Amino acid sequence: MSKHFRITSFVLASIFLAVPAWCATAPVICSVVVNTAANEIIISGRNFSPTGTPPTVTSGGTKLTLVSYTNSIIVAQVGSGMLAGSYPLTVTNGSKLTATISITIGAIGPPGPQGPIGPLGPTGSQGPAGPQGIQGSQGIQGPVGPAGPSHAYSSSCTNCNIALGTSSTSITSLNLPTESYTVMAKTIANDNAQSATSVTCQVAGDTTTAVFAAVYNVTTVFVVNLATLTSTSPTTVELTCSALTPDVPVWVTTYQLVATFIGGIN
Repeated sequence: MSKHFRITSFVLASIFLAVPAWCATAPVICSVVVNTAANEIIISGRNFSPTGTPPTVTSGGTKLTLVSYTNSIIVAQVGSGMLAGSYPLTVTNGSKLTATISITIGAIGPPGPQGPIGPLGPTGSQGPAGPQGIQGSQGIQGPVGPAGPSHAYSSSCTNCNIALGTSSTSITSLNLPTESYTVMAKTIANDNAQSATSVTCQVAGDTTTAVFAAVYNVTTVFVVNLATLTSTSPTTVELTCSALTPDVPVWVTTYQLVATFIGGIN
């Protein structure tokens, strides 16, 4: 059974330029997967081969043999006798620009401390009705409760295939009367390029970002937005999304935007 170790770190780029910095096409390393069984590493990122020439990969001062490469994926061989430890990994592209990341080879360490509790997620769908119980005795009449939601507004689509760019793209909108609302949006985005990019969606002031994993066969992310809105006049609430990387094609395949009327917001 092969063992894979996934290492993700901030990239430290050492760039030596003969042209202005704004002309440079520096490589960016997003993640590294180490396959100790096959003695290979898979490097994901961008600008590895902007001119079509093969990049150079070194680890600990040793040049690694390339198995394959594209502008965003490099597969290279590592020595079978590498001991457990941390090693610097450097990628140099055809423009002589470099990016460096630290990789760790060895057994998985002990689990870290438990992180903080995350934010409350959206309400799930209603479950099936249970069997009817026996009728109980009639209780006393309780006080009149506050008025509940009376109506909702919704816009949705499946198999939409709306292309995203780096600027905000309008996905859908709702025209709402003067009232207070809870607003929820659910967006499903697809990245057929299988690259390490992200999608950001915004609705009623709430902004959420979801990241595609830089490994094979992980091409779909879910973005959920939840907000409240009080308007003093008829208004429009809009769902917009944008992608991080301009050369990575990303589509919104499914979305749903719902605004539910509530009695008021305290």
